Amino acid sequence: MRLESESQLTNLDLSGCTALSHVFQELLKSCHYLQKLTFTQPLNFDTLSTLTSKNGKTLQVLNCWWEFQGSEARARGAHNLDLPYIQSILENCTELKELNFWNGVFPGNGITYECGIYHRNVDYFVNNISLNIEKFSVGASDFHDEHIKILVSRCTKIKELRLAGLRITNDSVTHILDHLSPILEQL
Repeated sequence: MRLESESQLTNLDLSGCTALSHVFQELLKSCHYLQKLTFTQPLNFDTLSTLTSKNGKTLQVLNCWWEFQGSEARARGAHNLDLPYIQSILENCTELKELNFWNGVFPGNGITYECGIYHRNVDYFVNNISLNIEKFSVGASDFHDEHIKILVSRCTKIKELRLAGLRITNDSVTHILDHLSPILEQL
């Protein structure tokens, strides 16, 4: 498949789609005006980098959910976001209002989609995420109390915060309420 012209798409939902990776790559590379994007397929770095650079000024909602395929896939890093991926998203997508790395479904209640952020990448993420984020979700990642504190003290416009499978304590809840209680609508 070869697309010759720029797509005028503003909303693209690829969740659950199955196709060869080159089909997704070609479709995503043709997009220049996306405001909302959802995908559940791991993308190679070149595709993600091109996508975020072409759509960074228009993209407001990014649902980056890679299908959770069990502990064997997780051990291979099948749904982890490495630092270059995180940098590409945060540095290019300056208009993001909503960033979701977890679809809110718990294992056993349907298909769980999540993208993990691990180790030092969490430090970079919480210190560089856009201050304009209003909705954020993450599951099964290396976020700890200190990361939640940095996130909510920097991103004071968060109205919806969904967290699951994190190693956090009541201290995180205190930080969330201290910084976000005037505007927080969903926790």
